[in-house]
Amino acid sequence: MKKYWSLMILPFVVAVGSVIASLSLPKDSLLSPSQVNAQTDCPTKFAASDGFIYWTSGDNLFGATLSKNRVMGQGRTVNTGGWCKANLAVSNGFLYWNDANGDDHLHGVRINGLTWNTNSHRVVNTGGWRGVKFAVDSGTLYWAEAGELNRVAVRDLNWFANTHRIVNNGGW
Repeated sequence: MKKYWSLMILPFVVAVGSVIASLSLPKDSLLSPSQVNAQTDCPTKFAASDGFIYWTSGDNLFGATLSKNRVMGQGRTVNTGGWCKANLAVSNGFLYWNDANGDDHLHGVRINGLTWNTNSHRVVNTGGWRGVKFAVDSGTLYWAEAGELNRVAVRDLNWFANTHRIVNNGGW
C-alpha cells in the first residue's frame, strides 16, 4: 500500500482556463525534502497543462505527468539554473517564464511533455517582465500592469502586439 502526500495549490496559483484544487501524489514520486527546499528564499511556482505539471524548486524546474484522476507521476528535472524567482505558465506545448534574477524579459520554449526543446527557446517580449505574474491559455497571455488586466495573443512563441487589449481596469 502506497502512502500519499496531499498537495494543495492555493487560489493565487491559478492558470486561466483551468484550476487545480488538489492532487494526490505517492510519497515516492517526489524528490526528497532536501532537494525540494534547496533554497528557502525561492518560492515554489506551479503550472499545469496538457497532462503535465511543472514546478520550480530552488534554482531548478521540475515536471511530472498528471493523470486524469489527479495522480502525479515520478518527478524529474526538466531544466536547471535561473528558476529561483521566475514565474511560469504553460499551455499548448509552450512554457513561458520571466527571469526575475536576470534580463527582465519574457521567455518561451517548446516543451514536449517533460522534454525541453533548447533550440526553440526565444525571447517572446522584451523589458518590464521582472516579477510580473502572468497566465497563458490557448494562445492568449494575460498579465496585470498599472492596475489593468491585459491580454495579448501568443502563438508558436510569437507575440502579436496588434492583439493587445485591456481586459479589465478594476484595480489589478
